[in-house]
Amino acid sequence: MVDKNTLLLNFKDRIPSDSVAAFKESLDKADNETLEKIILLNIKNPLVGLLLSLFLGVFGVDRFYKGDVKLGILKPVVFFTSYILTLVFSAAYLTSTSTFYMLLSFVFGLILIATLIWFIADIFLVYFGIKKDNLAKIYQLLSK
Repeated sequence: MVDKNTLLLNFKDRIPSDSVAAFKESLDKADNETLEKIILLNIKNPLVGLLLSLFLGVFGVDRFYKGDVKLGILKPVVFFTSYILTLVFSAAYLTSTSTFYMLLSFVFGLILIATLIWFIADIFLVYFGIKKDNLAKIYQLLSK
């Protein structure tokens, strides 16, 4: 028999804090077989996602961990492309003083800044997104 309080304590930090009371009610209504299935769910740790965002977010590893493969690919591609093109067009502007190169350098520089803002926002988006995804997986199993 599965202890519902132990299960609640185990998942408390892996779901949104505002959903804990509703989650407890759902656990109280669930039968033992469903509770055993919940234990076997692949629930991701939001702290791992947070650490991946902080240290490897530039490579999109945090998004891969969360399950957003397309964003995991897009994130480093946009960053490194804009970084390289900013450097190339800045160097071209310094050697030729063409306003066209200055404009391109400015545009890719803005894209680079937007990507850096995306990385900072993704620290929070991944952390809280993992919690929401975990809760959705559990509720999907509870609704069966």
